[in-house]
Amino acid sequence: MAKFGDNLRIAREKLGLTQQELAKSLYVTRQTVSRWERGDRYPDLIMAKKLAQFLDIGIDELMESSPNNSPSAEAPIIENTVLSNITIALYACIEVSLIASIIDGITRIHFLMLTTPSQTPISVLWMSAIELTGSTIQMIIFGYAIYQSVRHTMSPLKTGIVFITFLLSECISRTDIVIPHIYNHTSYGNIILYMLWGMIPLIICSISVYRIFMCHYTKMLWYLLATISIVIEIIRTLILWLHTYRILDIIFKSGDSPNTFNMSEGYILTMNVYILILYQMFLLHRKRQQ
Repeated sequence: MAKFGDNLRIAREKLGLTQQELAKSLYVTRQTVSRWERGDRYPDLIMAKKLAQFLDIGIDELMESSPNNSPSAEAPIIENTVLSNITIALYACIEVSLIASIIDGITRIHFLMLTTPSQTPISVLWMSAIELTGSTIQMIIFGYAIYQSVRHTMSPLKTGIVFITFLLSECISRTDIVIPHIYNHTSYGNIILYMLWGMIPLIICSISVYRIFMCHYTKMLWYLLATISIVIEIIRTLILWLHTYRILDIIFKSGDSPNTFNMSEGYILTMNVYILILYQMFLLHRKRQQ
């Protein structure tokens, strides 16, 4: 029996439509329709229903003899061309911000090593190195996200890989806070408790994202856990941001002039990613429910 791509091509040609005309009617790109017909990708369930309705054929007839995998398993979460372009632009903004953060971190370490190597505490260098490591991991993974999104192959599995890597890199970056406590000989029990308290929401969110995006779980429990964890992290980031501005106010009164943008962009970046996780999680849940 014919495959899905052949069914789609035959139904389209019966109506005398080109791939471009069909794509325009469904608000997707011509490349997306081409990949469907070649069998490189499959539409999600919502888009498959729209296709069947637009082509005036039954959904079973259209999907006849498709692969055993769910048609939505390899389809991008965001099919709409405009929303897809907005997401790519957001990924690009995140990538540029991360590159700027890495350059700033390397410059800061280099400056400390050249100017006051004997006076710079080793803990400060460790903290800068950990922060730089986390930013580098995030730069690589969001570069991968841009590449997959531009090719329209950002499936739930690949989206899950990106978000989980981001969350785990945040865990790595967050360990820099305990470095001063280690050098101040704080008890290891307190250090472990502090790390767990700061990382529990990230760990819960990572497990939930893994279940939702990579294991195709549809139970509301995982969506609820992920949402609560992300909301906690957003609130935490906002508090840190406001606290930073209080410190900036004190510094300004003392006559110094720190770069406010550099101190704020990290918080804005983090909140944008959390909101993006929530948004794509909501879209995926809606598609699986229909």
